[in-house]
Amino acid sequence: MQDDREANQVTVTESYFLPYPALDRNGLRQDFAFAPEGMAETFPDRILAPRRLPLYVGGPWVVTHEVRVRNAPIEFIAPDPVTISNPAFDFSLAAKVSDGGNMVLHWSYAPKARAVPPDQAAAIIADARTLRDATWFSWDLSPE
Repeated sequence: MQDDREANQVTVTESYFLPYPALDRNGLRQDFAFAPEGMAETFPDRILAPRRLPLYVGGPWVVTHEVRVRNAPIEFIAPDPVTISNPAFDFSLAAKVSDGGNMVLHWSYAPKARAVPPDQAAAIIADARTLRDATWFSWDLSPE
């Protein structure tokens, strides 16, 4: 963990090495998931009635999450990029693959306001559903 107080940025880096046989435990090879956390938890799944109060967006922090996979036993197909910009937040997903079982997934989420007016809530929640769909991916790592 690095805390850069001058830049007001905290960076957490984690690295994992999975030996090839470890993929065979608990179905991990067939359902290997990559997902960031902390990007859409504040938003409800849907609105059941017109809102009368503002929609809470979340704190002022920017969240970025990057996953780098090296030497996987498959060649990845990158997910399509996603970019969302609305009065509540900016979100992006970028992915890049290269030969040899390598992939980089990069997510970024930046709230723009602590809350948005009730009349904007339905559109924001729809965008939050798109955001959620772009934050969970699973691959079958079984070689062909």
